Amino acid sequence: MDKNFRVLNLDIRYDDIDLTNKPWKPTLYYVVFGLLWILFSDNILSFFVKDMELYSQIQMYKGWFYVLLTGVVLYFLIKADNKKIYNLTKQIARKNEELVTFSEELVAMEEDLEKKLAKLNVLTKEIKEQKDFIEEIYNSSNMVIMVWKPTGEIVDCNTYFRDLMSLETCPVGHKWAELLKVSANDLDIQNMIDRIITNQKASDIETEITTSDGRVLHMIWNMSYILDPVTKEYVIASYGANITGERQKERRLLEVATTDPLTNLKNRAAYESEIQSWIEEKEAFTLYLIGLDNFKHLNDLYGHLYGDILLEQLGNKLTRCFDSCLIYRWSGDEFLIIDTHSSVEDVNEMIKNIMHITKQKWSIRDIEYSSSASLGIVRYPFNGVTTTNLASNLDIALSHAKRKGKGAYQFFTDTFIESLRYESDMENALHDAITKDKLTLNFQPIVNMHTNEIVSLEALLRWPNNPLNEGNIGKVISLAEKSGQIIMIDKWVINHVFHILKTNASMFKDTKVSINLSVQSFHSKNFARYLKTKIEEHDIEPSQVELEITEYSLAEDIEKSSEIIREIKDLGFKIALDDFGTKYSSLNYLSKLPFDVLKVDKSYIDHIVSDEKDRVIVNNLVRLSADLNLTTIIEGIEIKEQKDLLIGMGCQLGQGYLYYKPMPIEVLQSKMDNQVQEIS
Repeated sequence: MDKNFRVLNLDIRYDDIDLTNKPWKPTLYYVVFGLLWILFSDNILSFFVKDMELYSQIQMYKGWFYVLLTGVVLYFLIKADNKKIYNLTKQIARKNEELVTFSEELVAMEEDLEKKLAKLNVLTKEIKEQKDFIEEIYNSSNMVIMVWKPTGEIVDCNTYFRDLMSLETCPVGHKWAELLKVSANDLDIQNMIDRIITNQKASDIETEITTSDGRVLHMIWNMSYILDPVTKEYVIASYGANITGERQKERRLLEVATTDPLTNLKNRAAYESEIQSWIEEKEAFTLYLIGLDNFKHLNDLYGHLYGDILLEQLGNKLTRCFDSCLIYRWSGDEFLIIDTHSSVEDVNEMIKNIMHITKQKWSIRDIEYSSSASLGIVRYPFNGVTTTNLASNLDIALSHAKRKGKGAYQFFTDTFIESLRYESDMENALHDAITKDKLTLNFQPIVNMHTNEIVSLEALLRWPNNPLNEGNIGKVISLAEKSGQIIMIDKWVINHVFHILKTNASMFKDTKVSINLSVQSFHSKNFARYLKTKIEEHDIEPSQVELEITEYSLAEDIEKSSEIIREIKDLGFKIALDDFGTKYSSLNYLSKLPFDVLKVDKSYIDHIVSDEKDRVIVNNLVRLSADLNLTTIIEGIEIKEQKDLLIGMGCQLGQGYLYYKPMPIEVLQSKMDNQVQEIS
């Protein structure tokens, strides 16, 4: 029974109410009383009253009394009946209210039942739809869903399982491991079942299965141990994904990842995965790292296509000649050969053959190219016992071979580690010097060769009292370029030169300062923005500063270099081409790039007195510079004869030990003050 339902007490006792059943009672009382009054009142009155006149008067009062008395009696009789009627009416009204309330509750209960019935119908429909939906998912899933007993018999499976296995119906009762032909070597089934029962699940179980039509598929399974709500028995639900395609893609990706697309040789990633097996065999073997000499020149002169053709031809040649070895494209123009032979005779023969191959002429489209290669050699286990150690020592050996010159080879030795340790210590010390402001600046004047007047200064880096006693600042600069610290050095120099310009404004009123820029700084991102920030910070005039760049800075991309130069010049700086005449000298730079100053390298000046050819070159450079409206500065003037020859050629500005050596700003200021006094 509904909890809101209640039983009403409607027992109204009408038998106790003398309203309709006995109306004669009050009438009988009235008649009896009236008769008694009539019969006895006159006799009683006549007995006591003898006077007729008084008797007549009392008789009148007696009549009034009778009316009044009977009226009072009737009043109380009627009142008693009315009270009973009122109480009954009240009781009926109360019961009626209860009936109305009960009726309303019945109506509400009926409406609630109707709503619940409607909800029940909706819920039943939703359950059916949900069941159909789950059934649709179950059978349209692209994953195998298989339910089986812990003993291995299949209880149920989805459509995808049947399609995958080429079955018409679900093979209920069959052992799934036998049906799928899962190898015992591939999967310990009993151990897996024990783990599922213990942990209620198992994940990422990979197996190979064989379908009824003979296809071998790679599957990955997740298992759950669940209670069947119908049979009340525990079963195992297996969810399997067919990852055959993914595994095939992985194998292809691995091949791509470990194969060099240009030469089809294995690459460095393949080396790192394969060398470990060689190490585990604990047999001696030898590694040869081949690096082509001046390969960049071929790309620069003829384009990268010619370089790619050379690498492809060399890779094919190495494969044919050393078919018993493992050959890798190491990186760029480098190839690695691993050979199981490690005797002195075998190694020497191998070196001879490698050098012979790399020194031959190559026919590359319309040109013949003669190459040479440097060779780094590492022997296992003498020069390393780990993958990383061997690779690192190979790079070190090749680097030392290249330092010897073209076509050289170098066995790795432990002394190279000392060299690396020295470079590492130097890097750390240099970083400390930069961050703690232990570097200093010297300035070498540039003079008017006719008047000996100082017209500008070149800022030169110095590192006094360095902890490694390295007095060769050029070696420090080379190391900084190699380690990437050169940008920090350039910014340190720029910041300190700008500070000196600001604090010695009177000294630099008519004198410029030139600053050498490294290749890395010249091509670094946002370098122009850094210069602008420092201009604003120190409030200096950019036209007082001349930035010197070398031809090496321009070699890679002349268009990009032109864009950078113009961006710097837009800030107000002058640009000088430094060390002209060395390495990659090209008149193309002078014609296409907006230089202000040309500095002729000291190497031409050293033999200008004794070598006619050097005199002709310098003479023509001076004339060319003048025709291009460039200011020419001659570097490295050390003797008077050089000075006289250069003045005779029309040179205006010079720099060298004949005039001044580099000096601290304090010493230079004193010399410049004396010069001003002499001129005055």
